Amino acid sequence: GIYSVLLAEAAGADGHVWCFEPTPEVALLLRENVNRNRLGNVTVVEQAVTDSEGIVDLHVFGNGGDVYNSLGASHRPVEQLHAVRTLQVAATTLDAFADRESISSIEVLKVDVEGAEERVLKGGRRLLERSRNAVILVELNESSASQCGCSMDGILRFMRTLSFMPLGVGTDGLLETWKHSECTTAYVLFLRPTDMNPP
Repeated sequence: GIYSVLLAEAAGADGHVWCFEPTPEVALLLRENVNRNRLGNVTVVEQAVTDSEGIVDLHVFGNGGDVYNSLGASHRPVEQLHAVRTLQVAATTLDAFADRESISSIEVLKVDVEGAEERVLKGGRRLLERSRNAVILVELNESSASQCGCSMDGILRFMRTLSFMPLGVGTDGLLETWKHSECTTAYVLFLRPTDMNPP
C-alpha cells in the first residue's frame, strides 16, 4: 500500500486513486492501510485487471509470497517458489472500469501484476489513448510474462502504437531510452515524447 499512500498525497483533494487487488486477504490489508492513513481519496477495488471481463484464475503463492500472485505465472524460477492454490476472482478491464466510473483520463498508472502487464495495458487502450499526459510505470519480467502468454517485446510494441516511449533511469540519474536487451526484469516508465523531460 505504500504506492497508494504516496499517490493519494500527490493526487490531493481533487484527485482520486483506485487500487486493484484481487486477493481477498491482501485487499483487506490494503483497506486497513487506507483507513489507518485516513485516505479519503482512495478506493480499493477487489478485482483483477486484465484484457477481458469475467471470472479468472489467480495463482496464489504462500509463505509471504503474495507479491507474486498472478493471473498466469504459477512458479518463480529465480526464487524457486510455486503457487500453493488457485482462486477464481472477478476481473475487469481498465476501459470497462473507466466507462462505469466516468473516468475520462488518468495521470498516473502503475502496473505490477506479475506477468500479465501486457493484458492490463491492452484492456485499457481507449483510456490510454484519451490520457495524453499519462505517466505509466510498468514492471517487466520476461519469465512471468511468458507464463501469461505475454512478452516484454509485446508490451513495447503495444505502447509504441499509442506513441509511448520506454524510459529508464541512467547512471547519471536522468531518464534515458530503455533498451530491452539490457535485462529480463525491470521497472520501465512510459511517456509520450512531449512529456519526456518532466521538471
